[in-house]
Amino acid sequence: LYGVATLSFVLFGGILADRMDRRWLLIITQAAVAVLIFAIATLGVTGLVEVWHIYAIAFILGIVQALNSPTRMAIIADVVEREDLMNAVALIMTVMNSGRIIGPAVAGGIIKLTDTGPALYLNAGLYFLGIMCLLRVKSVSRQRTGMKTTVLGDLLAGLRYFRATPAVLTIVGISFALGFFAMPHMQVMPA
Repeated sequence: LYGVATLSFVLFGGILADRMDRRWLLIITQAAVAVLIFAIATLGVTGLVEVWHIYAIAFILGIVQALNSPTRMAIIADVVEREDLMNAVALIMTVMNSGRIIGPAVAGGIIKLTDTGPALYLNAGLYFLGIMCLLRVKSVSRQRTGMKTTVLGDLLAGLRYFRATPAVLTIVGISFALGFFAMPHMQVMPA
């Protein structure tokens, strides 16, 4: 459900990232993730969690992450100078992948010592910490084109570019395969 939701909405996430204030879109999506994680933690701690809760939260989380991911990558160009862009992308990818390695190990240790509830509450708290950091970012200089387009027009233009550019097709194909088949396994590694 997470993968289907992400795949279904990620193109619209890119369009929203181009049309909205990226910093606020990140803050909103990070807050939504934190609330969803906090909700499932509370349901688990109180013993009220049911399978449909997990399915619903996974689906909603997939939609939220589909909006968050393109925004997170697009804001880099708004925050750093062009000559530092490659280093900034490398840094964010290093941090994200380090978190994917370290996070499940730490979560597994917390779950072993306590239960899943405290691990999920800590995860939600870290999202709120990220929001506090985003609120401190003030210098987001966005380059706007000034062109008035429709959402459907932007979607079709993106799909035409995707189809016509073999390198992009390859990168997106690899990202899709990893995101759809490998990432769900990383979500359950701590358990």
